[in-house]
Amino acid sequence: MEVDRKLLEHVADVARLKLNEEEIRKFLPQLKEALEFFSKLKEINTEMLEPR
Repeated sequence: MEVDRKLLEHVADVARLKLNEEEIRKFLPQLKEALEFFSKLKEINTEMLEPR
């Protein structure tokens, strides 16, 4: 999934947030970083872990 301005604006719209240009410039790299982190978490082998 490509994380771009359009996606950020869509997420903000769904969350009923109004972002100005400064906020978009600030939050876009943060959203990219967070989603990349979650993608890396999916790669972790948890097969030997038991649920709590």
